[in-house]
Amino acid sequence: MASVPFVAIVTGANKGIGLECVRRLCASANPSAKVVLTSRNVDLGKAAVSELEKDASLKVLPIFHELDITKVQSINAFSTWVSQELGGVDALINNAGFSYKMTATEPFEIQARNTIDINYYGTKKVCQTLLPLMRERGRIVNISSSAGENALSSMSVDTKARFLACNNTEMLDTILEEFVSAAEAGDHKEKGFAGSAYGMSKAGVTQLTRILSVEASNIMVVSCCPGLCRTDMAVRKDWSPVSIIFWLATFLVGHSAHGGADTPVWLAHDLSWEERSSFNGKFVRERVVRS
Repeated sequence: MASVPFVAIVTGANKGIGLECVRRLCASANPSAKVVLTSRNVDLGKAAVSELEKDASLKVLPIFHELDITKVQSINAFSTWVSQELGGVDALINNAGFSYKMTATEPFEIQARNTIDINYYGTKKVCQTLLPLMRERGRIVNISSSAGENALSSMSVDTKARFLACNNTEMLDTILEEFVSAAEAGDHKEKGFAGSAYGMSKAGVTQLTRILSVEASNIMVVSCCPGLCRTDMAVRKDWSPVSIIFWLATFLVGHSAHGGADTPVWLAHDLSWEERSSFNGKFVRERVVRS
């Protein structure tokens, strides 16, 4: 009986860390593997696949499929395609995410609503929809951020305790909705929340990971920070003094997008299953459990 090909999916993979995750997977996976590059923009996704097809070092050529994590219909359609065409999933790297530019002029309440919707709710919906398709010993790797850890540190003692006590997604939804409501009222800091919408969204992703790691059986669910990387989302969003400083800092304490893909791919593909118990539900940076 023929073995079932390894199937890996990377969301938000038309550029940056997501693209490099696909590149690393295609370079290291078995030649029979299926690596799916997803993007909400079809043209950009197909262009990314075309770029990777020119890389002679790859053992596997990626497959493109459209996926917009902000749209339930898109997620459901993708799930149906995966079920019918691939039969299951061994590794899911939830990389798709969003951050406002440093010079963004949108009111904070709008930034809070949109960032939570994309980074937290989008990731949650993808996880919950694809979870039934995860094969035994599969891995879900949620790209979070140290910004989420910083957000936790800046919360009030009571709010942080409530946040970390969440043991189901309904409780976590409630707290994040309280944050968005407080942002609309302009008193989110007074109510014990962090001042960063991005940080709050990534704190949500990290806590979501902890919850799913308990609910899911015989798979690993882990979150990680790729570190400070030279990507459009992390730095160089404009040529303001702050963005220039961040850009230069990536050469001192950060790395390229390819370097940022190291930990996610290691968790999704290279980490032995025997080590799974040490990482399941944890937040990882540079291949080391941080919390």
